[in-house]
Amino acid sequence: MNASASGGGLRLAANASLAGAVLLWSSFYGVMEELVRGWDVFSLTTFRLTLGSAILCLMLLIREGKDVFLRPLPWARIALLGGVGFGLFCVFITFGILYAGAIAAAFVFTTTPIVTAFVARVAVGQKLGPGTLVGAVLALVGGTLVAMKDGAVEFRGGEIFILGCVTCFAWYSIMLPRWLPGLSTLAAATFTVGAGTLVTVPVGAVALLAGLADFHVDLSARSLSLMVYLAVTSICFAVMLWNFGVRHVGATVAAMYSNLSPVFAACIAMALGIYPTLIQVLGGLVILTGVIIAQRWRAS
Repeated sequence: MNASASGGGLRLAANASLAGAVLLWSSFYGVMEELVRGWDVFSLTTFRLTLGSAILCLMLLIREGKDVFLRPLPWARIALLGGVGFGLFCVFITFGILYAGAIAAAFVFTTTPIVTAFVARVAVGQKLGPGTLVGAVLALVGGTLVAMKDGAVEFRGGEIFILGCVTCFAWYSIMLPRWLPGLSTLAAATFTVGAGTLVTVPVGAVALLAGLADFHVDLSARSLSLMVYLAVTSICFAVMLWNFGVRHVGATVAAMYSNLSPVFAACIAMALGIYPTLIQVLGGLVILTGVIIAQRWRAS
């Protein structure tokens, strides 16, 4: 197999991994909608992240042995990546869920490709090529079409938190392959999610003590099974798939996949008998066009 064919296969695997990660994250919203009926948002976020971190640690211990936890690693970088990329991300998205309308939050998330492109420019001096800019704009337009409902977008002020979490994860996606190139996908996910958990837990505790939400948890079998599902899918497997993808196609191209989340959510809804509008379907096609243009232009 020549290098070109090998590279093409790797890009295909990376793109499939990114699509898989976004698909798993797309199921997050429906499950969260049920869980928040029995949990306050801070306990829910803290428990989900802690459980996901514990599962990742167990997987890493089984796969790579205890020595991976003991060997010298760039712990300061791991702490910063996890603290910002997952810790602050979870804090911001939790406050965003509290204070932003669902439609407005979805609208803000469509800025992910453009935010990532500009964060890459500021953080690592990456040039914004014409293909990247065209693809990012198309992803923004398509994401907006998908997010719109009855032509309305309602802003409540919490959207700034959503923009904050988008910026944090963009920075994480950009810096991960540069700062942790020697770590396996599983090890990188385990250590960064663990660092994020150490940030999220105290923030959640302080928020509850401050009265920002009434503490309540649901320990029923169904609730706990849904929590395990979220931890395994949206944290463990989705993060590993995403990390693999960004290492091989870059954060800017990967970010365009995030706008497919409403498309996948619509597909899940279709399986339940709820069908998207023609405008939403068009938005999904525009997003895919943006992703293809950005990668084709980059490859050439």
